[in-house]
Amino acid sequence: MKFSLESNFLEELYYDQAAATVISDGFVFETKASLDHEFGNISYQESELGIGSVLNGHYRMDKDLLFNSEMEQPCLEMHFNLTNPVRFGEKGKKGQLVAGMEQNLLSLKAGKGFVEFEEGKAYETFDIHLSAGFLDQWHGQHKILDQFIKGMNGDASAQLFKQALPVTPAMKRIISEMKTCPFSGLTRKIFLEAKVHELFALQLDLCDVYANIGQKQSLKSADIEKIHAAKNYITLNSSTPCSIIELAHKVGTNDFKLKKGFKELFGTTVFGYLQQVRMEEARQFLQEKEKNVGEIAELLGYQNLSNFTAAFKQYWGYPPSTILKGVKNG
Repeated sequence: MKFSLESNFLEELYYDQAAATVISDGFVFETKASLDHEFGNISYQESELGIGSVLNGHYRMDKDLLFNSEMEQPCLEMHFNLTNPVRFGEKGKKGQLVAGMEQNLLSLKAGKGFVEFEEGKAYETFDIHLSAGFLDQWHGQHKILDQFIKGMNGDASAQLFKQALPVTPAMKRIISEMKTCPFSGLTRKIFLEAKVHELFALQLDLCDVYANIGQKQSLKSADIEKIHAAKNYITLNSSTPCSIIELAHKVGTNDFKLKKGFKELFGTTVFGYLQQVRMEEARQFLQEKEKNVGEIAELLGYQNLSNFTAAFKQYWGYPPSTILKGVKNG
């Protein structure tokens, strides 16, 4: 049976359980909350800034959950789905399914909406809510952005990309930097707002890469299958990677089509995706605390420990030792 939850009832549950804490240093207004209920656990951290708010949510479902929300004012939402697929939309409509590690920029209208979560799954979302006028400063400077701004004035919600696109490694690094921001006070506010602009710049950059996605797909269905096969091969063999030419031969294409198509489909290069897989595996191994840094580096195919440490820090924004210290402190 699906559990249905209204947003105002959720706020009452947080209040009843004294599950929320609020901290303000005069520059950033922080809210942290965690709630256990029969449907599962919901926890989030929200940072309110001068240009909007940053919301990092974690959801562990023991039952199917339909979460009904109501938005009093229209807003822009930079949505990053970091784990399992999530369906959301306006109440009374089918909504859209956003896969794991996909993102979009959405113009949300005031009114009622919904989000669906599935039993037995864990979710993490990273959302940035901005005022509807945030984009006005760039009006008239980018064709696709102008089309999006025009769509914002319509009766329905709008989105920058016709379909959600991948969360790129660069985006993931910025999100990690925002979640682990070491600063406080005005410095924290400036840092987080700068990162919001960086994320938006990366979204806008993808507009050029995916300018005609869904309308003028340059890849044939057979090529798409081969490129997906290449991605799966990288995922399963990240510790023993082959060259791009060898990979192309394994899936039955050439290196030019593979490089061009991989970037078009996934928003990153073949090497960029390999690094993403390796760094995510490295972080998981570190959190499991069953292997030391040297063993993890060797397991992932790094012959030099310093190269692994440098790659990890470049990707995540901090060295492997940071996670080990956190595990020990926890």
